[in-house]
Amino acid sequence: MFNRFLKLFTLRRKNEKLKVLFDMDNVVSDFASTVIPKLNQRFEKNYKVEDITSWDLTKYYGADVFSVLNEEGLFLGFKPKNDALNEFPKIYNDARFDVWIVTSCGSTNEYAEKVVWMKKYFPDFPINRLIPCSEKDTIWADMLIDDGLHNLKSYEYVGEPVVYDMPHNREFEDGNVVTYKRLHSMSGVRNYLEYRLKEKRNTKVA
Repeated sequence: MFNRFLKLFTLRRKNEKLKVLFDMDNVVSDFASTVIPKLNQRFEKNYKVEDITSWDLTKYYGADVFSVLNEEGLFLGFKPKNDALNEFPKIYNDARFDVWIVTSCGSTNEYAEKVVWMKKYFPDFPINRLIPCSEKDTIWADMLIDDGLHNLKSYEYVGEPVVYDMPHNREFEDGNVVTYKRLHSMSGVRNYLEYRLKEKRNTKVA
């Protein structure tokens, strides 16, 4: 069984680059800062982003939350997350890294909006590397950087799960502590990728 796994791993690795999957919402794009105010307005609430400590928005706004999340044009109103506008291109244009964006899309329209958004803010990012997929553990990489703990938990069996810090991922729903590497900015991501690449090369030499 181990030899079969090793063979599959070898076939998947085309080169010595560090292959990294990035979530889009709340990692590259600032989903929460746009969506939470819209939800507050629609449902007459007054939550701040820091108040949303669960992934499940229906706990705060009810089942009709999707009437906002499915609005046409919603994703076009997002801004890049934190320092992503300056730092993310430094990562995906670095020849040492094999970068993909894997993002959940509920419709072809949502995917189309995300393509338009990427062309606006990151026009040199290869759009064929923007993958619509909700089951991210089906895509192999060395690492997944995501804000969703459910995605990271399932990725433990594929590669390294790295959590991009948000109020809703400080602990698991059952109260257990999150022990994944936690990053707070895209510059922090870049530094960590540098570290992992050096570690990988040192391991190979040893």
